[in-house]
Amino acid sequence: MTRNLTEQVYRRAYREGSLLNEKEGERVDTDRIWWVQAEAMVGFYNGFERQEGRTDYLEAVLSI
Repeated sequence: MTRNLTEQVYRRAYREGSLLNEKEGERVDTDRIWWVQAEAMVGFYNGFERQEGRTDYLEAVLSI
């Protein structure tokens, strides 16, 4: 489950070096809030540690 969640967040919400704040219907809130970015770093680093070869997750951590 964690593996799938990390992948879904990476594909759907990670944009231009940060995580989108939220999406409700078709409305996307593109504000960048510090705690959302901190949680993204923790989640992507965890994904990197658990999934050998997913250097894209590590690159996401470093870009945030």
